Amino acid sequence: MKKVSFLLTFSLVILFVLTITSCQKSSSNPQAVQITVVNPGFEDSLKGWKIESAYVGIYGFQSHADAKRTGNYGLNFYAAQTSHYPGAPQETPWNGKIYQTITGLKDGTYTFKVYADAVGTGMYLWTNGGGTEVKIKINSSIKGELNTLDFVVSGGTAEFGFICIDANGNEAPFSPYFHADDVELWTKVF
Repeated sequence: MKKVSFLLTFSLVILFVLTITSCQKSSSNPQAVQITVVNPGFEDSLKGWKIESAYVGIYGFQSHADAKRTGNYGLNFYAAQTSHYPGAPQETPWNGKIYQTITGLKDGTYTFKVYADAVGTGMYLWTNGGGTEVKIKINSSIKGELNTLDFVVSGGTAEFGFICIDANGNEAPFSPYFHADDVELWTKVF
């Protein structure tokens, strides 16, 4: 009887220790996990990025060396105005977006990060995590400044990129334009 009682007590102590250890592990801080983005540095032209715009001119969204932060290329957006150079078309106000779609994601909060700068108005980081669009103005004219946008994914699909809504600017310095490079998408898991 003593042997059974001892074994029962010993088993309960072991179970208690395992339960406490398991609870401590599940309450730890979440770990940041980077999600793979296709062509995040625009090194392979605009491969992997979808463009929606009625624009048919020679500018708009392009992979360009002047927009790079790292590597050889970055994303450049530019809309011409007649005052920019002789024969320039009037392309402002300009509307359109460039983005990627990733499926199979877990529902939760994600962060879209990019190094970007903009001169002019109407240029934003943009996301849609399942029906709710979120945008934030590209917040710097300093080349290569980190911009972030948090958003919620519901339904396993995220769209993220850049949107121009009536993008416009002054005559100098050839605005509106923006540069972006080194796109990242992050989430936290427990």
